[in-house]
Amino acid sequence: MPLTSNRSSVMKSSVLTIVLAMILTLAAQPAVASFHLWDINEVYSNADGSVQYIELFSAFNNQEFTTGRPINAVDIATIINTFTFPSNTPSPTAGHHLLIATPGFAALPGAVTPDFILPTTAFFNVNSPVTTIDFVAADVFSFGPTDIPTDGVNSLNNDLSTGINSPTNYAGQVGLLGPPSLPGDLDDDGFVGINDLNIILAVWNQNVPPADPRADPSGDGFVGIDDLGSVLGNWNAGSPPANSAAPEPATLTLLMLAGTTLTRRRH
Repeated sequence: MPLTSNRSSVMKSSVLTIVLAMILTLAAQPAVASFHLWDINEVYSNADGSVQYIELFSAFNNQEFTTGRPINAVDIATIINTFTFPSNTPSPTAGHHLLIATPGFAALPGAVTPDFILPTTAFFNVNSPVTTIDFVAADVFSFGPTDIPTDGVNSLNNDLSTGINSPTNYAGQVGLLGPPSLPGDLDDDGFVGINDLNIILAVWNQNVPPADPRADPSGDGFVGIDDLGSVLGNWNAGSPPANSAAPEPATLTLLMLAGTTLTRRRH
């Protein structure tokens, strides 16, 4: 083989070795640590703003370096309140939530332990024509007074859709604020009936989350016989709404079977 060909082969082999070494070196280096890949996931407020929370979510690791980073509440164009992270978040961050809530939040029935506490009640103004929650410009979430529910039950999601509140902390614990005042009244319409039963049947034998947290009045993280018992034990309590429906025959059969099961469990 000519000498030139040997030299060319050696050079190619050396170049490939160097490139491979560079790739392995870069792969071995940790990702750049930051904080800006937290997204505002859910916002909640009651009518007077005394109970509010902001829930963040990150799909990425290495986002724990939040010390000194602010979250601003902006009323139109004026910052009215600022929360500054007093420390880094726990790690890892991928797939985790951060729950930041007003001081009285944790004492409420259905609440979970927040990861951080907001400096004041009514952190943002629910009556502002435009409210903006701004996390160091990494994520900006704006909404109006008709967007955010203040019924004490529903919250606002980052796509401006609404749904039953589900405050979630870093540990993955999911809360539910505004529990029904009438035991078994899962839809909070003042009556324990078929609508409440349907909430349970729709997610029967499922875990909470991801199933509807209203279907787990027992709070054990699973939709089962204990939750059904909370409805059946107060069946027909309260005042039926005008649009309440009568149970289907199959539902009545299930009610009788469940009632028998519950009776046996009590003896």
